[in-house]
Amino acid sequence: NEFKQIHQQPNKEAAINVLHAFYDKWNKEMPVLLLSGESDPVGDFGKGVKLVEKSMKKAGMKNVSCKMYEGGRHDILHEVEKGIAKDVCEQIKEFVLR
Repeated sequence: NEFKQIHQQPNKEAAINVLHAFYDKWNKEMPVLLLSGESDPVGDFGKGVKLVEKSMKKAGMKNVSCKMYEGGRHDILHEVEKGIAKDVCEQIKEFVLR
């Protein structure tokens, strides 16, 4: 499993290489939308999501979009009071209708 291999790498550069090889197999025209909270500890406070975005683009994927939500945590669909959930729904709607 490629994701298990990522966590077994000795450093960030080696992990990026594993990610690149993984995404290299994907359809380069497939649109991808990455949405995450900047305060999400699961996504390493935005660093992990940016790493995924960078790896996808390095692998030649042509339609990768990424949006980070300031103050958003892991469950951004329930960040109603911050207005994040509404924007997430709008982002998804726009993405699907492209």
